Amino acid sequence: MNSNLVSVILPTYNRSGWLLKSVGSVLAQTYTNWELIIWDDGSKDNTQSVIKSFAENDPRIRYYYAENHGKSYSLNKAIQKAQGDYLAFLDDDDVWYPEKLEMQLEVMHRHPNIDLLFTNFYNKNLKTGRNGIYFDEVHPVMRKLDVQELSSGIFLIRFGLPETMLITNFVLPSSVIIKKKCYETIGSFNENLRNTEDMEYWWRMGLAQYKFAYINKVLLDRNKPENSLSSISDVTYLGLIRAMDSCFKETLLSNYKDLSREFDHAYQGAWQSLIRIYAFSGERKKAVHAYKNSLKHGISFRAIYLLIGALLGEKTFRIIFEIKNKTSDLTVW
Repeated sequence: MNSNLVSVILPTYNRSGWLLKSVGSVLAQTYTNWELIIWDDGSKDNTQSVIKSFAENDPRIRYYYAENHGKSYSLNKAIQKAQGDYLAFLDDDDVWYPEKLEMQLEVMHRHPNIDLLFTNFYNKNLKTGRNGIYFDEVHPVMRKLDVQELSSGIFLIRFGLPETMLITNFVLPSSVIIKKKCYETIGSFNENLRNTEDMEYWWRMGLAQYKFAYINKVLLDRNKPENSLSSISDVTYLGLIRAMDSCFKETLLSNYKDLSREFDHAYQGAWQSLIRIYAFSGERKKAVHAYKNSLKHGISFRAIYLLIGALLGEKTFRIIFEIKNKTSDLTVW
């Protein structure tokens, strides 16, 4: 097992304060046959000097810099430099536990049919202060998967991918290790996407029938800062819709055209989230536009309720929202 080189792919942008922990967690791995490829996507802070302090003392660390093009571009450029048999991804604000790579490599060797292996993690939302074990949070979604327990805590997903990802993307990039040959077959991350590129990539892998499995063990801390690409904002949901557009097109070109029926509910949910976001920010025209787009995927009482709140104004909407949160029998949200 120790003969397999793991290429750790770490894209970064203006996160020098976090890199000490994220890079440090790679250095602390009990599995030591790795290379760390850091792609700096045009950082304006002291990222370069932070990385140099590591790279000068460890030849396994390689650092590259280019002007800002987005995360997908950074991932693809870093992977082009990778020499390993496996690819492991690490976001610049996440922290692996020391046994993470060793445990994943051991599972991959015991079960060579697995193409992508992800893990549970401790989810830290630094904006809201809400923390928790992620698989517990998404249990209602993950229980829809048809899985086979290969050994204690190791589960092979037999059915349910990729369609469950339209409910929520429970495969965190920082928890993933994949065979490099999968990337060579599936192709690059979609550089037209500025976020949610991972969900779109897992979708393509699912359509291609690659085998996903997971370890139900917490092997990293996922830190979600206020300015995270996955934070709740209109940018996040507009990016999600673009990713779903790409997934929909890929589905129509695949042998799984029936999956296209699964998209209406996901589109509705994304557009309704945008109505709510625009209502809170007082952007009525945008809220109406989001409502009209939600109607393309079916009529929903929730969308109407949200639109009324948006048209009444931000202050009224906030009052309605607070009443809803205090009243147990209002379930339209």
